[in-house]
Amino acid sequence: MFVTKYLYRFILNGLLHANEILGERIFKLDEWKVIGEYAYDSEGGRHQAFYAPLYDIHFKDIHFKASERIQVEQSLKYSAEEASQLWEKSGLNEVGRWSASSDAYSK
Repeated sequence: MFVTKYLYRFILNGLLHANEILGERIFKLDEWKVIGEYAYDSEGGRHQAFYAPLYDIHFKDIHFKASERIQVEQSLKYSAEEASQLWEKSGLNEVGRWSASSDAYSK
């Protein structure tokens, strides 16, 4: 599991936003954890993030079981060659690219 403190806070912000939309404090951040993982399979590479409640949580007719993983983010990762193929197949031209200072984040 790889989650930086910034990603952790960013992902948990979704629960705060849900509270704003619902108009009440349903999701208490200290009752949730964020799980981050990198997966690579026949579909390619991707980073995924999940919410997981530390306890059973009930809100109206919705129930979250303790440790149940709720996927909240998926970020696909492509090599330079794979990215070029996507641009070509889509009929689009790449006009810019952002990358991190580390190759670990620039895939």
